[in-house]
Amino acid sequence: MGHGRGAARPGPGHGVRARVRALGAPGLAAKPIVDIQVSVRDVDDEAAYAPAIENAGALRMREPALYWVMDHSTVTPPRGLVWAVLSFAIFVAALFAVLPILAVVNWFADLPHLTEMAVWSVVWGGLSLTGVLIAARLAFNTWLPLSPIGIAIAVIGIALSAIVHVVLQQWEIARFGVPEPEYVGWTAGLFAVLIALATAAFGVFLAPKQVIGWPLAAVLLGCAGVAVIVLSSVPGLRDGIADDSWPLAIWVGLSGLYALSVVALVLHRAVGRVRVAR
Repeated sequence: MGHGRGAARPGPGHGVRARVRALGAPGLAAKPIVDIQVSVRDVDDEAAYAPAIENAGALRMREPALYWVMDHSTVTPPRGLVWAVLSFAIFVAALFAVLPILAVVNWFADLPHLTEMAVWSVVWGGLSLTGVLIAARLAFNTWLPLSPIGIAIAVIGIALSAIVHVVLQQWEIARFGVPEPEYVGWTAGLFAVLIALATAAFGVFLAPKQVIGWPLAAVLLGCAGVAVIVLSSVPGLRDGIADDSWPLAIWVGLSGLYALSVVALVLHRAVGRVRVAR
């Protein structure tokens, strides 16, 4: 089942395509839906053709060997720039929206400080992901299909941000008596960079191949930010790690591993889509 102009090339031995029928009649308004048959050697061997079809922008339906392809006619590089700008604007606005949301929550339930820090990351991340979807709808005049991998990467990143935020606050209170960003330098912003990285990765797995460059660039920038923060902590290792600093050191290290893993996954995604496009 195809929607719009989408067409997939499943690979050697596959891809004899034919338009089966259009859901419309002369003189009558109809939805722009076209049924397309893609011939394959063995319909049960989905591993042989499914990756190429999905990389082409198709979304797997519940029924076996049935896919939905969005109309990419409105997905152009200029609109991709609009999507990127809107997504960034919503990302920044979401940060300022967290404080009034926390104020409302505390009106009904007095949250402990560390719980507030965790909620901060979760709310900011959730609003940012929602913003990416809404920005895409505004820019492309269509909803982009969600990717389970993209959702998983985003959820992990937001959860990691919340944990880092709480652990860092605990460490500051234990070490200095109060949470003070000036005492920890660049590490104070690690939770925010993780939110940005998770949001950008979500965008990579959401984006059609025509505009994948924008969220990909944001992922690379976010990874660079995590690298700078992690490497800024390396000189302190010469004096050893105090017992009360191990939890923070572990989660900062895991943040670095997360960033590297995200870059590997999004590059694999981007390269796969470029190959399919060719």
